[in-house]
Amino acid sequence: MEDNFSKEISRRDFLKLLGSGALILGFGGIVSKFAGPAGPLSANTNLLQSVSGQSPGSWSLGPSVTTTPIHAALLPNGKVLYLTGSDYAPAQQTGPYRVGVLDPVAGTETTTTVADDVFCGGNCVLPSGNVLLTGGTLSYPQNSPNGRWWGRNSAYEYNFNSNSFVKVTSMLHGRWYPTQVVLSDGTVGVVSGFDEFGCINGLLEIYNSNTQSFSLQFDPSSNRMYCVGACTTLPGSGSPCYGGTKMGTVPSISYYPRMHLMPNGLVACVGMNGPLKTWNPSTGAWVLGGQFAINQNRTYGSSVLLPLQNTTTETGRVLSIGGASTITSPATNTCEIVTPNGKSLQTQLTAPMQFPRLYLNATLLPTGSVFVNGGTSQNDLVSNSVYAAEMFDPISQTWTTMPSATVGRRYHSVALLLPDGTVWTAGTTIGLAPPGELRTEIFSPAYVFATRPTISGNPSINGGYGGSITIPTTDASNITSVSLVRISAVTHHYSSDQRLVWLQIQSSNSNSVTVAAPINSYIAPPGYYMIFILDGNSVPSVAKFIRIPS
Repeated sequence: MEDNFSKEISRRDFLKLLGSGALILGFGGIVSKFAGPAGPLSANTNLLQSVSGQSPGSWSLGPSVTTTPIHAALLPNGKVLYLTGSDYAPAQQTGPYRVGVLDPVAGTETTTTVADDVFCGGNCVLPSGNVLLTGGTLSYPQNSPNGRWWGRNSAYEYNFNSNSFVKVTSMLHGRWYPTQVVLSDGTVGVVSGFDEFGCINGLLEIYNSNTQSFSLQFDPSSNRMYCVGACTTLPGSGSPCYGGTKMGTVPSISYYPRMHLMPNGLVACVGMNGPLKTWNPSTGAWVLGGQFAINQNRTYGSSVLLPLQNTTTETGRVLSIGGASTITSPATNTCEIVTPNGKSLQTQLTAPMQFPRLYLNATLLPTGSVFVNGGTSQNDLVSNSVYAAEMFDPISQTWTTMPSATVGRRYHSVALLLPDGTVWTAGTTIGLAPPGELRTEIFSPAYVFATRPTISGNPSINGGYGGSITIPTTDASNITSVSLVRISAVTHHYSSDQRLVWLQIQSSNSNSVTVAAPINSYIAPPGYYMIFILDGNSVPSVAKFIRIPS
């Protein structure tokens, strides 16, 4: 493997310079309110008062990457795995399929390749901290007989400890643009994507990381069927067929559907197209119910599971943001909140964004706010790029305009929360030939420049789910809330992994704070999380990684 050192200043050196006063930053934007944690232990606070009147944050260029990050995942070691594959370039369909691992603190990168084209496959972080990759590109439209994108059926686990890819048992059929979501038992549901003939794959497969294999799940309340390649008449298409009486396949669904595991155990499917749906992983049943409040699709919009309270009464809310009625239509700035209604879903409009956007990215911060950046007002055009960022307060349901980025982020861009509470943004494909956008840019919220509480050692879990977590800190007397943020993977402007849980403080002493652990695996599916302690001004610490339930 080859080491590549960025010419840009590293994030660590940038903060050192900032702390010494050697840098003068230009700040922009005005904020009226910054969202504090939601929960019985805290309320909204004005964070700006705690940082001496500075702006709500700033952008800085981070280490440049070698190839376009089209898929990205935060690893339990703090590094970022990003995948490029063939990089939206038909001429590179035969490889090499490129991958990078970036250390955003040291500013260093290693690069390697993977055997199959993972471009436009699915990704998520497994309970082990490894990254599951499913599907990808079998053929570009320019090279396929029917002018469609063809999906491959291969799957890999990326092992973050050995920095290696392990090819696991393949799926039954191809998937290009699939979604995968980690379930309460640690398995992964994989759905949608184009099959090996370019038709929507109607199968739901469950990945078990213990056996590194997939199994089919059918809907006992449905008679739906799926035949491979049913949308074309090419030789070999139309078979085999799956499903039938009381073993139905997946209902009509978009590619890269926006899906979230809810506290009631159902998976909410909130786009990109309607109708809204729920899937019950324990029975296989799908329920169709509800439409977007705006009565149109949210093509290349995004969705985020809003912060959860760690209680048995938690129902969960999903914020559905932006998008467009079709891929070429003007973007919308409308937003709505989707909540469970029995086995179905209901929607209600909330405050619109300041800027219409599609191809946007939405990132949960440790304060519970949702940071939105990038996108365009229409089509994937540089001239339509939206540079200003925005912040959503889930308590007041209001938006605040944030400083503008230097680099436009459009189609094939990504954003991830890092352990220091900053947001790493990268990617954007430029045309049909590499390289794409290789600059990364990091947004530092106002709390980065404040005096921050510190976690002085590794948190310890007592009792697993329903137990407690003790967090070492010398700032215990100032800690008013604790947030648990799952490490996530993102691609195509959405992450099924993102979730934040507020953990109730049970006790504290001069050296530690003890909080309630997640009560169950519907609130916090098994896996790696970042745990943050926040002071009375809603200023979070740098995170420590913790594995839930133990």
